[in-house]
Amino acid sequence: MEQNQAKSKGKNEKGEETPPFQLFKITITPLSPFGIYPRGDLIFGHFLYYYFLLEESLLGKVKKEENSLSPFENYTSPGFTPPVIFSDWFPKGCFPFPSLPLSVMGVDENEKKEIRKINFLPRDNFPILTLPPKKGSRCREGNTLLDEENWCKYDNFHPIDTGGKEQPPLFRWELRVRNSLNRLTSTTGEGFSPFPIGLYTFYTQLEGYMLVDSGKISHEKIKEILEIIGESGFGRRSSIGFGRFKIERIEEINLSDWQRGVKEEEGKLYYLALSPSIFTREDGIDWENSFYTLRPKLGKFHLSSTPFKLPVLMADTGAVYSFEGEKAPLFLGVGAQNSPSYRARLRGESGNPEELQSLSSLVQGYTLLYPFRLNKFKESQNGK
Repeated sequence: MEQNQAKSKGKNEKGEETPPFQLFKITITPLSPFGIYPRGDLIFGHFLYYYFLLEESLLGKVKKEENSLSPFENYTSPGFTPPVIFSDWFPKGCFPFPSLPLSVMGVDENEKKEIRKINFLPRDNFPILTLPPKKGSRCREGNTLLDEENWCKYDNFHPIDTGGKEQPPLFRWELRVRNSLNRLTSTTGEGFSPFPIGLYTFYTQLEGYMLVDSGKISHEKIKEILEIIGESGFGRRSSIGFGRFKIERIEEINLSDWQRGVKEEEGKLYYLALSPSIFTREDGIDWENSFYTLRPKLGKFHLSSTPFKLPVLMADTGAVYSFEGEKAPLFLGVGAQNSPSYRARLRGESGNPEELQSLSSLVQGYTLLYPFRLNKFKESQNGK
């Protein structure tokens, strides 16, 4: 594997040493339907569970005997450099569709239903994205080359027509009806208790990205844990066979190639978020030229002093960020902890120190950023 130039420590504009980041692309072959879409924060949650289970056993024991800190210690502290950031997993050759207003895209209000069907763009369309889009064009099967002028779309009901040949969509979300069984008699019993389950069936390989601080954790260890997740299953209903996948390969990407072709072009520079994120005021975001869709992250997390669920409000995948000045970040965001003490600290209040130090419930609020430029952005904006 070729050595990444960013593996050795460098210095930022302030002369401070920067972490030895490495960027990797993961290629995944789904082996069964998924009960939930593989988002970056969910992948991180699965990874963290197995990391603590397999690598650190009991965190307190490791600290006490080896006098060493976990790489995830102080994960929610401002200015913390995360050991690893996972992107969502996308159909092969695609990036998420940017969360841009219709007025910016130059799309008529009557076409918004058509636009809502678009989930992905061919990765080859970046880093220079020309607007407005072509209405009605769709992508080909994931194993073939994607036309740069086409939009990647999926259709829940109809296969994609490519040159007269019917091809499956990139993926399909569908409801399957199951029936409740009595585990003692292996029958449905007297009552009839059907229930639906939602499933994502992928018809192509998936690709994801991860940014690794090699000074804190090795990509070999991450690969080992991801392989375990693939064997045991990802997401809901993994115990009955859903969410199985195989890691085909992990390739290192030179960070200079990640931003290749962007700096030389004219126009305002934007960054595409490849996973859900939690931004802060310290990120230096240009709010007038940033666009995002909010997504609440719900669920029952670790036990705490409150019986209520503690939702986290995040900017969804596909958020478009712009930054003030010449800032060119690889990622943004902050780690979150689902505890009342953490929320109290966000409000400027004091929280329980022991609860704040707990690593039992962490949320990846970081996102990897992909730089791109929008052609004709000013003309579209002025035409509102």
